[in-house]
Amino acid sequence: MGTPKFAADILASLLECPWIDVPCVYTQPDRPAGRGKKLIPSPVKNLACAHNIPVRQPLSLKKEPAEQDFLAGLKPDYLVVAAYGMILPQTVLDLPRYAPVNVHTSLLPAYRGSAPVQRALMDGVERTGVSIMRMEAGLDTGPVYASASVATAGETSGSLLDRMAGLAVPLLLSVLRDIPEGHCVPVEQTGTSSYAAKISKQDGWIDFHRPARLVDCHIRAVTPDPGAHVTLSLEQGPVTVVLEEVCCTENETGAEAGSVLARKGQLVLVCAEGALQVVRLKPQGKKSMDVASFLNGQRLAGSSLSRAGHIVPVGAE
Repeated sequence: MGTPKFAADILASLLECPWIDVPCVYTQPDRPAGRGKKLIPSPVKNLACAHNIPVRQPLSLKKEPAEQDFLAGLKPDYLVVAAYGMILPQTVLDLPRYAPVNVHTSLLPAYRGSAPVQRALMDGVERTGVSIMRMEAGLDTGPVYASASVATAGETSGSLLDRMAGLAVPLLLSVLRDIPEGHCVPVEQTGTSSYAAKISKQDGWIDFHRPARLVDCHIRAVTPDPGAHVTLSLEQGPVTVVLEEVCCTENETGAEAGSVLARKGQLVLVCAEGALQVVRLKPQGKKSMDVASFLNGQRLAGSSLSRAGHIVPVGAE
């Protein structure tokens, strides 16, 4: 049971394991995307279909008894869940012979919820991790079978999730192998819990009136989705871009937070403390490019950025 690329990476590893049989895959319904609002299947569905595995896409497992009956008929040893995006009722959690097992991308009880990787990066934590837990009715409150930590330095949410999938697979396989023999017993969560709220499009607008280190953390947290959006004031008019890669630098000019500076092929965004030098960006409606390509032929007007992406002029440099 899973939906995004992270879950597909987990599924791919299960499919390669000779002692595991995946009789069915559950994933979120196809969602409209793009200007044409064409229905797009999830990465998990694409992978399952490529391997001729039956796919189920119920709107809810709480309100569809027929789906619960179908799942019960499979007589599963396990339910393996990774970023499914749907709450499972207790009647479903009680179905597997051994356990409902969830791959969660945090060191529980920290960052329970739907966006643990993004929220951890936004908070600037130095390490996070993956937890293999036994599911229960509460939100990510179940006891933990195994966990492993990973450093966050320099990672985006996309790159960190890729690393976490590789980290989670051996832990998951070990848990699935050892539970029937009684060699793997989950331990109740201890410590202070926190909640990782779902990421929205609004989280993609960047506030530069904070220290550069925290702005950098926020940008990495929303990369690649929903993307770090800012609006630059150019002499030709405003242009919205997605910041794809930045690095921290000093504010040598004394310009105020939100100022946009272009010099010697460099684009610098001033923060409350320090500044960020842009390495790569993607202008709206165009392809990703390095900053030198973007600045070629462009002339920046003195301008400011706000958290809502509106332009707030501060006068010419």
